[in-house]
Amino acid sequence: MGKKTVKFNKSGIVNLPNDKPVVYRIMSESGKTVYTGVVNRGHVRDRLEEHLRRGKDRIPGTMVQIEQLDHISQARKRESNIIARTDPKYNKQRTVVSFFEPASFSKAKGRNAVKKRTVKK
Repeated sequence: MGKKTVKFNKSGIVNLPNDKPVVYRIMSESGKTVYTGVVNRGHVRDRLEEHLRRGKDRIPGTMVQIEQLDHISQARKRESNIIARTDPKYNKQRTVVSFFEPASFSKAKGRNAVKKRTVKK
């Protein structure tokens, strides 16, 4: 799907599409990812504005990059991969998603069961 990078300020955020779920990266001046998040369609601009305001959700950065995906589940998986790869400074925890191997298949869990494990920093 499409990617777009804009300045991380109100005028930059206004120009972002809001019609699909996205994975977003807030980046420092040097281009390093300092925070990665996911948001459902229709809430992209609102969520990014929360990171601009003062308070607990404030994330310092100069650029924001979004990647549009078709489904929120795809966005969450992509977010998990990005966090594991880049280890952003302001992500407080990482969620590692792994699928059960066929050998560990059980009737209680189901063939497509997902095991989530949270690793705190």
